[in-house]
Amino acid sequence: MMIQIANVLLWFVIICTLVTTQTRAQGGSQLLPSIGLNAYPDDTDSICEIPLRITNDFNSIGYQAGQPLHDFTLYDLGGSAVNLKQLLQGGKPLVLLTCSYSCPAFRERLPEFKNLSVLYADYLDFLLVYTVEAHPIDSVSPYYGYVNVMQQNLSEGILIAQAVTYGQRKQTAQQMVDALGIDVPLVIDGPCNEFWIASQCGPVTAYVIDTSGILYAKQGWFNQPGEPLGETLDQFLGIDLTTDIGCGASIVYDFSVADTIQYGAPGSVLYFQTNLVNEDDSLCAHVLISKEKELLPVGWSAAICLSICYSPSVKKVDAVVMPETNLPFILDLYTTPVIDTAFIRVGFKNIIKPWQQTSKWFIGITSQEAVATHAIEVKDLAVFPQPASHDLFVLSPLTPAAGATLVVVDIQGRVIHYQQWTQDVTKIDVAKWPNGWYGITAATPQSLLRRSFIVAR
Repeated sequence: MMIQIANVLLWFVIICTLVTTQTRAQGGSQLLPSIGLNAYPDDTDSICEIPLRITNDFNSIGYQAGQPLHDFTLYDLGGSAVNLKQLLQGGKPLVLLTCSYSCPAFRERLPEFKNLSVLYADYLDFLLVYTVEAHPIDSVSPYYGYVNVMQQNLSEGILIAQAVTYGQRKQTAQQMVDALGIDVPLVIDGPCNEFWIASQCGPVTAYVIDTSGILYAKQGWFNQPGEPLGETLDQFLGIDLTTDIGCGASIVYDFSVADTIQYGAPGSVLYFQTNLVNEDDSLCAHVLISKEKELLPVGWSAAICLSICYSPSVKKVDAVVMPETNLPFILDLYTTPVIDTAFIRVGFKNIIKPWQQTSKWFIGITSQEAVATHAIEVKDLAVFPQPASHDLFVLSPLTPAAGATLVVVDIQGRVIHYQQWTQDVTKIDVAKWPNGWYGITAATPQSLLRRSFIVAR
C-alpha cells in the first residue's frame, strides 16, 4: 500500500514538474484569451463599423499598467502571421506602437521610435500595429466625430481615405512604409479592428509589455513633451542607455502677415499655420505656448494644434522642438454661420531662455465679401468662372508633381470632391452641387495652393 502511495506521489511530482517546465518555456504567459485572427483575411473582407472614440486621454481607457493584454495574431504586409504569445516566448519584452499614415503625430514621432528600436535592439522587440485612419478625407475622424483632415496632411499632400476592405488597409500601410522608409516590423489590424477595439488605443499609443504579457507601462500619446519613453525603458530594464538631449537652443518664430490673418465663409474652420524653428544642431528648444487672450464671438472656439489638436479648453501647451527641426504650430478657429471677427493672442516663450518670447494676434474674419476679395490673393491658384454654375476650371502656373491632389470642401468643412491632380488645367463638374461657398486645396509634396469659390445659378 505504501509503495502504491509513493508511486502516486512520484507521478504527481513528475506531472507538476512537466507543467512548470512547459509554463516557463512559454514565458509564464498571463495573456488574456486571443482576440484573433484565426486565418489570414481576404483582401475583399470588409472593414467593420468603426465606433467613435472621442477623447484625448488614452491613458485612462483600455489596458492599464499591471494588467495582461489579450493574445492576438495579426499579419504583416507579406502575409506572415505574428502571434503575441509566440513573440514574447522569444525572451524579449515588447514595445508596441499603434499607427496610421493619416496621423501627423505618428509621422512626426516615427524617427524617435526608430531610434529607440535601434538603441534597445539587444533588449527589446519593437512592433508597429496599423489601425484605423485617424484623419480620413472621406469620413469623420473616429477621434473627433467630424471630418478633420488636419492642416499638416493638406500641406504634405497626405490625403487618405478610410479603408473599406482589408486589402485597401494593406495598400495604405504599404504606401506609408514606402514613403516613410519604415524598417520596424509592422502588422495590420484585422478587418473588424480587433486590436483597436480590444485595446481602446489612440492613433499613436505606445505599450511596454513584459514577457508574461503584462503591461509594464503605456503612453496614450507616444513621447509627449516631458514623457520620453527611453527613460521608462531604462527603468524597466534596469540599465541606462538613453542619452537625454539637453534643451537650451534658441528658437525662431517664423511669422508673416499671411500666418496671422485668415478669411473664410461663415461656419467654416479657419487655419493659421506657422513654424517654430530650431536651427541648433545638438540642443532642443522647450517652448511654452499659451492663449493669452481670446475675443471670440458667441459659439466660436480656438484650438492649439502641434502634432495633435488639443481641446479648445486647453490654454497652455508645452512643445519640444528637436535639433535642426521645424515644428508646425497651427491654430484652428471654429466659426459659426454668423458673420463676425475673432481675435486670439497667443504667447510663445522659450522656457530655458525666458527673455526670448513673443506674442502674436491671430485674426479670423468671416464674410462672403471677405471670401471673394481675398481668394484672389491666395498663392498661385486660379479658379474660373466666378461664380461657377456647371464647370469649374482650376489653373496653376506650376506643373502638378507626382502625388499631387485636389480637394474641395463645403462650408461645413466636409470633403465633397477628391481627385489626383495631374494636369495644368483641371475641369470639375459642379452642375449638381448646391449653391454656396466652397474651398479648394491643391496639394503637392512641395507646395500648398488654396482658393475659395462660389457655385451659383
